[in-house]
Amino acid sequence: MAALTATLRPWRAAPPNSGRPHGVDRGRPIPPDTFKQAQASPPIPRVALDFVDPDMPRTVFYEHVLAALRTQPGFSTTTEGAELLFPAEDTSVETNWPRYARPETAYVRGSFDQARHERYLQRLAATSRRLCLINMHPFIRVPQMMCERPHVITADINLLTWERALNPRTISMPALPVTPGQFDPGAKSILAGFRGVDSHPCRRALAALDNGTTIRAELVARQNHFGRLDATAGLSDPAYTALMAASLFAFVPRGDAEFSYRLLEAMSFGCIPIVIADGLVLPFDRLVPWADISLHMPEAKVADLPAFLSQVSPSRIAAMQRGVVDAYQTHFADMQRIIGALLREVDMIVASSEADG
Repeated sequence: MAALTATLRPWRAAPPNSGRPHGVDRGRPIPPDTFKQAQASPPIPRVALDFVDPDMPRTVFYEHVLAALRTQPGFSTTTEGAELLFPAEDTSVETNWPRYARPETAYVRGSFDQARHERYLQRLAATSRRLCLINMHPFIRVPQMMCERPHVITADINLLTWERALNPRTISMPALPVTPGQFDPGAKSILAGFRGVDSHPCRRALAALDNGTTIRAELVARQNHFGRLDATAGLSDPAYTALMAASLFAFVPRGDAEFSYRLLEAMSFGCIPIVIADGLVLPFDRLVPWADISLHMPEAKVADLPAFLSQVSPSRIAAMQRGVVDAYQTHFADMQRIIGALLREVDMIVASSEADG
């Protein structure tokens, strides 16, 4: 347990045996037959909560997770006979939702306590029951911490391809939209748009593409966003919502971390995502055909985007947009659907493990 304790710090590790680039996934793929069989099977039938600790802090986000779990068909109020456990206490540390950059308002009980969080993770790692942890903190690397715990499945907000290769029992968990929108096909008048803070060089490269008409990419000061966006109160940046509503494509660049709240926000507006985040595993990639509904550009190739977009045919754009709307409504439109998709991915991991013997 001492080795586990040493890793339970909010740190970003370099890839083990490094030289392996973040954008290369050398993990073993799920066998096609296993994938089809698992997709056709129902979610794990018996799910329960365990490891109660009333002294643990709890976020608004995890309250929503627990409420959604209780609505699932296989939820049980007792752990007896349960095939999958979720922690009754908060492992997510999601402090940017529902109020962006207002961590002091993210909790319904207590506040983040690193030592207590580490002790709770140690307790979870010690169990022999099959367990699913949700981690929404991009710099607490639970997928690495739990790589040698075969009973633990980790759903992580910032899962990288080399971490998936290190720990195949991982799920890419979506970040909930802080500014969700409505899809209006008739409002699409801009080819591609972005509006956000200057938190990574690829965003500055995007801003250089702004031509004032078909491509709009706007950088804003951090203080214009921090503390001013609230998913539950409906507080948003009107310029951002107008741009997303009008954009056919939405640039989804990485920021301080690889993931972005913008991904599901863009999809809610019916925008086709253009993901600019090297090595990021996209949410629920076992279920969602991302190659059919999104575009991907390396961080170093942002300048090539206008030429790249000019080659996408209208028929492909129409098909991608239909796919975006369908994927969002099927897997991401609310917490109940997100938890349902999470359980289906857990089921696929379990089926793959059992097929491997």
